[in-house]
Amino acid sequence: MLFTLRNKAIFRETPRYILFTHMLLNDTIHLLSALLHYMFGSFYIMMVRAACACIVILSVSTFVNAPLNLAVMSLERYTAICFPLRHTELATPTRVYAAVAMVWVLGLTDVLTDVFAFFLLAEPSFYLSSTVCTIAQLMVAPWQQGRSVAFKVLLFIIVAVVLLYTYVAILQKARNASSNTSSAQKALRTVILHSLQLGLSLMSFLYEYIESLLGSLPLSVYSQVRFFTFFVVLILPRCLSSLIYGLRDDTFRPLFKQNFLYCGLLMANMSGPLTFVDMQTIKVAFTGEKIFRTFLVLFTLLLFIYINIVMLFTLRTKAIFRETPRYILFTHMLLNDTIHLLSAMLHFILGSFYFMVVRAACACIVILSTSTFVNAPLNLAVMSLERYTAICFPLRHSQLSTPARVYVAVAVVWVLSLTDVLTDVFALFLLSEPSFYLSSTVCTTAQLMVAPWQQGRSVIFKVVLFIIVAIVLLYTYVAILQKARKASANTSSAQKALRTVILHSLQLGLSLMSFLFEYIESLLGSLPLSVYPQMRFFTFFVVLILPRCLSSLIYGLRDDTFRPLFKQNFLYCGTNKVVPLVTFIKH
Repeated sequence: MLFTLRNKAIFRETPRYILFTHMLLNDTIHLLSALLHYMFGSFYIMMVRAACACIVILSVSTFVNAPLNLAVMSLERYTAICFPLRHTELATPTRVYAAVAMVWVLGLTDVLTDVFAFFLLAEPSFYLSSTVCTIAQLMVAPWQQGRSVAFKVLLFIIVAVVLLYTYVAILQKARNASSNTSSAQKALRTVILHSLQLGLSLMSFLYEYIESLLGSLPLSVYSQVRFFTFFVVLILPRCLSSLIYGLRDDTFRPLFKQNFLYCGLLMANMSGPLTFVDMQTIKVAFTGEKIFRTFLVLFTLLLFIYINIVMLFTLRTKAIFRETPRYILFTHMLLNDTIHLLSAMLHFILGSFYFMVVRAACACIVILSTSTFVNAPLNLAVMSLERYTAICFPLRHSQLSTPARVYVAVAVVWVLSLTDVLTDVFALFLLSEPSFYLSSTVCTTAQLMVAPWQQGRSVIFKVVLFIIVAIVLLYTYVAILQKARKASANTSSAQKALRTVILHSLQLGLSLMSFLFEYIESLLGSLPLSVYPQMRFFTFFVVLILPRCLSSLIYGLRDDTFRPLFKQNFLYCGTNKVVPLVTFIKH
């Protein structure tokens, strides 16, 4: 829908479509934050309260924004129908943006009051402690709960009055203008549809109070009823609200259907030429083959993101995992690969549906994806050095490999990975005009390069890094194998060391293969167009997706301490852990 709204000038300049765009953005952000909250709650992942405050600000503000935005939309429709001659004067794009700003001010007022009180009234030890991430866990004073309830009740009453008045006025105006005609019937249907849409959105205000009532239910029933309430009251309204509004608009509906079915074939506003690396797919209809590819990639990414989250949850259950250097490095690998898989999924969606992104915003996405891309082999090199000291210098291992030194090594990994991409990003903002980095394009690293030397510098950086990592891996694992064989020749220990080397070589080889993706892409550019899409997808899936998916899984399943706990959590989703009922209450 957002892509469709960018295709026509009428959608970018008309007040009601500007408000619709804001509704879509707000609901999308809220759904993403709801997904994040749901994963944290399902896997009992604890967060530092200070970090939780950032997530809560986003989720609560977008939660409050939705009905406020719909109230502004109803006022815009009220002026259009009741004051048609003055509509262009009263409802201008500038005033609409001012109204959107006011919506955000009101949406942030409630949650920022609690966040400011949290940091001002609580001790540092409190907001640096870990907890389940809910707004209730950020409240430190008794008056906060009452103030929040009063704010929501007042807001609900104001929004309800505005909606009732404007839509009744619209209905009366329509009936007076054309009694018993199609216009009156259309106005009536409009009121019914808008009432449904607004009713679904306003239902979300009742979620917290329904939650408190559910607390009295027996535990055998509570979880099922709570999930049903969460899905029907909190998720469905945000999913259906924008869809109802979009499908009832005669101008928007046909364009949305076209883009939905044909995957956004209109790319007329794209600035800058595309290289073969930039071409995510060939512009064809959304065929069965393309649907299968999209499903395969998204299913694979979501599956392994879930596996990584279960692994991260498992690593938090035992003190040995939080204090041992190799498990700290494994945790960093999981976090890094999870972030990279999320960014890869975002890139894939943007490329598949031809979404254009402003270069300045694209720079943020590229920083995240490229840095985590380079991090993986560097982190594995550090892990191999840690194993090298453990086997070759067992008496000094606890002195050489401490948690503090491991954290320093992780910081160095991030510095090295950021060096390459930040050079291109700084060059983008320093060497180009504002009109260039504020223009839209397909989001790739190549589209951020503005000087000829950047491509060569990037290639040299990756080649040097690849050679250094390869040398480190080869030296450390050969040394480990030799040490193991000398210590116990022809015994199970030597066989285990050999299997370890083979497994680590596979894991590291898969990760290092990703460095070759860009160069394989350039070679594929010479293929005919009839073959290129299939070969490019195969290369993308095998070289770029599978290594990140399998790398962490291989490392985790070969660890005798970690494997049984991971299997237990993966199969039973952490249901063996009892959590107080209050920790389940979310905003």
